Amino acid sequence: MLSYAVKFAFICSFIHESTILFFQIYKAVFGPYENWPLFACVSQHLQPKSRGTVRLKSTNPYDSPAIDPNYFENPEDLKVIVEGKWSCQKLEIKADPINIPGCNFLLIIS
Repeated sequence: MLSYAVKFAFICSFIHESTILFFQIYKAVFGPYENWPLFACVSQHLQPKSRGTVRLKSTNPYDSPAIDPNYFENPEDLKVIVEGKWSCQKLEIKADPINIPGCNFLLIIS
C-alpha cells in the first residue's frame, strides 16, 4: 500500500493575486512563466511518523505559540517523500531549475 500521494497542481497566472508569497519570491519562481500554463507534481506523505510540538511561549494569550514541526525526524518519512518524487520523475517531465531567493545555498539533486 502506498503511503504517499502524488498531486498535480495547475498553476495559473492568477497565483500572484491569491497567494501570500513575497513579491520577490513570486517574481523569481513564477515570473518567467507568468503567461504560460504551468503545473507542479508534488509528493505528499499521507501518514508521517515524525511528530512535532506546539507549545505556549508565555501566559499571554496574544503571543504566538512556539511551533516545531520536526519534519523528517523519522528517516522513514524522507524515504516515502523521495519515493513519491521518483513517481513524478517517471513521467519524464522536464523540470527547469528555479533559483528561489534565500535558498541558493541548497543543493538540488534531480
